[in-house]
Amino acid sequence: MSNLWYPNFEELNEWVEFLQKDVVGTIFLPPNLNQTWITCMLRCFQLTAIHPDGQDLFQTAARLFYKIVKNHVLVDGNKRSAVICTFYFFIENHQYLLIPPEEMYLLAIEIASSPGSEFMDVMIQNLSEVFQKNTKFSL
Repeated sequence: MSNLWYPNFEELNEWVEFLQKDVVGTIFLPPNLNQTWITCMLRCFQLTAIHPDGQDLFQTAARLFYKIVKNHVLVDGNKRSAVICTFYFFIENHQYLLIPPEEMYLLAIEIASSPGSEFMDVMIQNLSEVFQKNTKFSL
């Protein structure tokens, strides 16, 4: 897949405002959804976009998810942020991720507790395959 959508600051800010309207239930939201959060997540999207697999939807989503969880860019809320950003990435690229958020969170816990980066590529590939098997195209 080519020409993937990646957010800019304003789009991420709109997504945060949408989430804060209690659409998804505030219990699942990371703390401090603010300008710092937006800047950190935007940087994760940007770094994922320039990776060589940055035009493959499933590889990119898996890498984004993995990096947000593993890199601990936030003091608190990395796993929840990874779930939110991954769903957002799929939605904006016209795909529905059919994995419930609670199951995505369990995947994030598994990644967070995994050994260091020596298994990163295998975990990203496995996650990519899980995403590919659990998505549906939307308009």
